[in-house]
Amino acid sequence: MTLLSPQSPDFWDPLTYCSSNKIRSKSGALVPFELWEHQRILAAAVQRCYRENKWLVHVKPRQEGSSTFFTCVATQHAMFRTGCRVGLLAHKKETAKALSEMAVRFHRHLPAEIKPKKSVGLKRTLEFPVLDSRMVIASVKDEEPLRGETVQVLLATEISKWSDTAGPDAWTSALNAVPSNSGFVI
Repeated sequence: MTLLSPQSPDFWDPLTYCSSNKIRSKSGALVPFELWEHQRILAAAVQRCYRENKWLVHVKPRQEGSSTFFTCVATQHAMFRTGCRVGLLAHKKETAKALSEMAVRFHRHLPAEIKPKKSVGLKRTLEFPVLDSRMVIASVKDEEPLRGETVQVLLATEISKWSDTAGPDAWTSALNAVPSNSGFVI
């Protein structure tokens, strides 16, 4: 499949963009990201949220690929929107590490013609200096995750477990990092 230019409006359609990426399959092989049916439904929901400037809440069963899908969408924002700040906030440190590895893989396997240059040597952060954009990946178990940050895109995992691990104010703190007039929460 030929990847559209980042200047094309279709580039921001998750169906188009996600399929240009690679994921690790259940068997461990690196394969093209072919969206499953429920991920296609999520892609339509994301498109609607873009049009209507809304947030997206997705309650899901385990192992359906939505974290992979949403990490791909969030990484796209960090890599192609000037001045964009993205936060991935996981319920466990292990999940934050897995999401970080996934985001790095999405960047690593992009076609060279569109791959933005990133800063090297950062752990759990992807930074794109030419765009003044970055993605911070943290766990609610980290000390003050996203404290003092403003993010335009927030991906939050397993929010129902946050109260047990990070206290009752964790969700409020995360939402306060996202501006209501131009933010996108997943």
